[in-house]
Formats: sequence, C-alpha cells, structure tokens
Amino acid sequence: MSPNLRQNEPFSVFIADNSGTMPALLKNHSPHVVWARDHQEFCSLIKTIAFKLILLDLNSNGLGLIKVIKSADCVNNQTPVIGLIHASGPSTKKSIIAAGCDDCLITPLTAGQVNELFDLWQIAGYGTDAVAYVEIMLKKTYNNRSLTLTVLKKLFEELPQQIADIKEALANNRYAVAEETTHKLHGSVSMCGFTDMEKPANALETCLINRNYQAIDSHVLLLQQSISNFTGKQSAILTHLKNP
Repeated sequence: MSPNLRQNEPFSVFIADNSGTMPALLKNHSPHVVWARDHQEFCSLIKTIAFKLILLDLNSNGLGLIKVIKSADCVNNQTPVIGLIHASGPSTKKSIIAAGCDDCLITPLTAGQVNELFDLWQIAGYGTDAVAYVEIMLKKTYNNRSLTLTVLKKLFEELPQQIADIKEALANNRYAVAEETTHKLHGSVSMCGFTDMEKPANALETCLINRNYQAIDSHVLLLQQSISNFTGKQSAILTHLKNP
C-alpha cells in the first residue's frame, strides 16, 4: 500500500481570537490547536504552516487578516475560514462571506458547539482514505472491479458538477433546483456507502425540504469540502483499484 493513500497527520486548527473565551473551550483539543497572540505571530504562522481549518475573530481587524490568508503566497489560501462574530444578520453574513470567509458563527460558543464544529470539519477535512473508498465499493459490488471502476469514474465526473449546480441554484434562489440536484447527489453517495459525503448531503437536503434556508451555508460548505477530498484522491483510488 502506498504511504500516500492514508492521511495520518493530526487535524490541525489555527485560531486568531482576542475574546479570551476560546482556550477553556478547546483544552480537550490540544496540542493540535495553534493560537496567534498578535498580528506578527498570525502572519508568520499562517504563511508557513498548513492547517485544516481556521477560526478567525472578526471583531478585531479580522477582515484585514482574511486578505493575508487568501494571498497567493499563503499556504492556507485554500483552507476553510470560519469567521467569529458577536452578532449577525443576513447582510452581515453576506458581507463576511463576500470578504473571503466560508462561514461565520456567533460567539460566545459553547463547548458542545466547538466539539460539533471540530467533529464535522474533521470528517470533511479528511474524508475517507483512498483504500477505504475502494473497499467500500467492492463490498457493494460483490468484488466486481469493473463495475466498481465504472461507478467511481462516474462519481468523479458528476459530483463536482452537481455541487457547482447546487451553489449556482442557491445563489439565484432557485431552491427547487437545488433540492432536486441535492437529492440526486445524496442518493448517489448513499448508495455507495460514502458516509463522509452522505452526512452533509442529507443535512443539506433536509434543510431544503424544510425551507430552512438560513442554515444551508454550512452544509453546502461541508459537502463541497468532502467532495473535494474525494476527487482529490482520484489518482490514488484508481491506482489501488487497478493494482491492489
């Protein structure tokens, strides 16, 4: 087995927060949580160490720090950024996402919210490893490698287009189209047994069915991240399937 097929590095989170409330909430997640104490330390760490998730306090020049994260020479310019704010309204959230954050949360957070946040992003950030994807599909197809290859290639082609179509439909308030596409995507990953994608797809579909549109952004983001992790393993998956 290739050593690159499994990801064993820790789920590392970078936090820039001046509220003083986060350390106590995150004591169970050390040592994989890295803190920035000031602007200089923030810039040094964010440009040199790759993280899986960034939590950014927007109450103190946070929007300015987003520009540093998203700069071309930053190793974290593709890392999801969750903004932390004191209060929120529809216009506030739109402006935060427009500025470069992927989502935002209202502080103060509870320990339960932090644990749930980390659990969700740890699943989305790693996904299933390449070998496990193959093994799950082979079990579904009763070890039919030809059929497994066909299904996986179809997913590699369809899933990125489906998540793009969902995002476009939501951006234009075409919720029925988003729901229909999400239903198809959800059915595909559920049939394959890929729970890392099935969970956010199910959550998103449930929100769309119940017209809970205010809650969909986080689920879209998690679904997009899990799909990205799956397609990012395409080469390793196909190699392992052809050369077990």
